[in-house]
Amino acid sequence: MLHTLLLGWIRMDIMIFPKIASAVVAVALVVIPASVYFQNRREPASKERHSPGLYGCGIALTAFLAYSAGVPVGIGVACSSPGAGNLCGLAGFFVYGPIFAAVAAVVTPLALWIIVKRAAAKKSAEQR
Repeated sequence: MLHTLLLGWIRMDIMIFPKIASAVVAVALVVIPASVYFQNRREPASKERHSPGLYGCGIALTAFLAYSAGVPVGIGVACSSPGAGNLCGLAGFFVYGPIFAAVAAVVTPLALWIIVKRAAAKKSAEQR
């Protein structure tokens, strides 16, 4: 009885994990770029202010390029084993591609934030 309840709970937990993980990733993909964008707008070093739409398009383009790079990597990894079935290529489209895109969508604004911070520090050092 306890064994059956425990296995049922584990199955439910395993089935709900992808939903929770995808919700967390979706929130992170919205919150991190938005917070970095608004922090970059406050920097006095950046004279050229770009619209949020242009910023979002840049992140989307970077994520699309990363997805396009992740798909062949995923296909290569999943289909390289001798026991790979005929659906092994789907791992590239549904696992590796989205992971690469999510990483790019998070790393791109953080890299822009670092660049703007360094430019602000350099500008303040030149003014002294």
